[in-house]
Amino acid sequence: MKALPTLVDGAKAPMIWVGGGAPHAGAEVLALAEKIGAPVVSFRMGKGVVDSRHPLSLNTVGGFELWDKTDLLIGIGTRLDTPIARWAPAPAGLKTARIDLDPAAHGRLAVHVAIVADA
Repeated sequence: MKALPTLVDGAKAPMIWVGGGAPHAGAEVLALAEKIGAPVVSFRMGKGVVDSRHPLSLNTVGGFELWDKTDLLIGIGTRLDTPIARWAPAPAGLKTARIDLDPAAHGRLAVHVAIVADA
């Protein structure tokens, strides 16, 4: 299993997906997004984690438009159901990382990097 910094360093088109497990992590998510140049996509419970007026904030339609070119998907406080299950197939070579407080949640979806932590 690779470390998240290794995946980030190798990504040309990363995307961050936030969910209901990240309501108080907006500043940290935005700092990461700005550092790596990644859009932050939210759906339902993730709305408001990053202000929707920020240039890196996207709704699911905007995220879907970038999906084909995404090479790293970082999920923070989310099950990643929408991009992985509903937007299938995943882009060729897609790497995935997930930060979730519940260790059992990581068993639902195989990812390249699973981090058990509070968003």
